[in-house]
Amino acid sequence: MAYNNEFPIRIYSQSTYQEQAHHHIEYEIFYIDSGSVEFGIEDSVAIAKAGDVIFMHPGTNHYVKKIDGTDYHYYAMIFDSSVLGAQGEAIRNTLESIRVSRFIKLPDAVLMKLRDASDMVKNKSFGHELFVKSVLYDIISCVILTNQYVEITDNIRPEKGHTVNAIDVTIAYIRDRYRENISLD
Repeated sequence: MAYNNEFPIRIYSQSTYQEQAHHHIEYEIFYIDSGSVEFGIEDSVAIAKAGDVIFMHPGTNHYVKKIDGTDYHYYAMIFDSSVLGAQGEAIRNTLESIRVSRFIKLPDAVLMKLRDASDMVKNKSFGHELFVKSVLYDIISCVILTNQYVEITDNIRPEKGHTVNAIDVTIAYIRDRYRENISLD
């Protein structure tokens, strides 16, 4: 594990993960560097292999299980949207107004930067905070540039005092658990 308790972006580099389903109040970007795992997300299960990147919004239940004794290694970046600026600022609003695809594709150069960022944090290298934040910007920029998201429309944006993600999680929960179409009309 490599992170600074005072810096709002945490980076982990490990070979084990919590097998019990859990969620975070922050975003999580999970990159499988080697091996394969069973990755449970909400009510679905997928096999994630080396090179896969999973983007999880706040409140997303998930777990990772080792597959038949196969070793794996991953990097995870956990952050709150507040690291992108104050509420109402353009960069933060951009992230909060989109729903990023669950499995995303990132260029090898960005994945290498994520590995380097982890090493810099672990070694407490000069400028590691700046580098880590730049990697987060690279990831979000890549998601936007390659259209790996959907924009949240105005009719499901929250009123003041509510976060987009809380409503998004609620809508996803309802959609996943109820077979009938439910309308607010």
